[in-house]
Amino acid sequence: MQKSKSEAIPERERSTGFQKEVPFASIPDLDAEIDRLVSDGVISSVDHSEWAAPIVAVRKKNGQIRSCADFSTGLNDALQLHHHPLPTAEEVFTKLNGGRVFLQIDLANAYLQIEVESRSKEMLTINIHRSLYRYNRLPFGVKSAPGIFQQIMDSMICGLQGVAAYLDDIIVTGHTYEQHRSNLRALFNRISEYGFHVRLEKCNFLMHRVRYLGFVLDKDGHRPDPEKIEAVR
Repeated sequence: MQKSKSEAIPERERSTGFQKEVPFASIPDLDAEIDRLVSDGVISSVDHSEWAAPIVAVRKKNGQIRSCADFSTGLNDALQLHHHPLPTAEEVFTKLNGGRVFLQIDLANAYLQIEVESRSKEMLTINIHRSLYRYNRLPFGVKSAPGIFQQIMDSMICGLQGVAAYLDDIIVTGHTYEQHRSNLRALFNRISEYGFHVRLEKCNFLMHRVRYLGFVLDKDGHRPDPEKIEAVR
């Protein structure tokens, strides 16, 4: 499992956020979600912290509850930004140029697969109705998380042919089926080396056309996605 660290700006005041009220009807589902995160080692209960962010309970389309930490209440102002650039669309499509077969890969809870260094964990404390909990993995919503994650992705795919990654949105292609399979094997070997887990049921295999970063991508190149254009009209 990959590790990350977050650095606070020296002398910046610590922040403890108040709990945000969770609808009473959502508490049982939220408790179940917290229990799952504890069981999976994502968070751990703590007695005290100089940092504590409130959470927002969001109900997903499938009816399940997702707990989202609101680090905008103090921590993000105190964090040093991780200055690793995100790739531009043109940089991504240059890597995929000439591809005829595509596969989009879904990493399961991508950020939460990144382990946080011990000294960074105290800053990643959340304040909920039943206790304080500290993240052991990199949570969504931390200002430095995108740069940290992209740096790991860039390292993971370095030297691989026909592979691009924009945060956790990974795509692999090839000029032929044989080349596609070869590129795919190399990518999955690298994913295994880095300790990531793939959600196979959400991967799109052997696609001749994919939607990626607001574009439609196929053997003829890339062009703006008509659905995205229509949405902004």
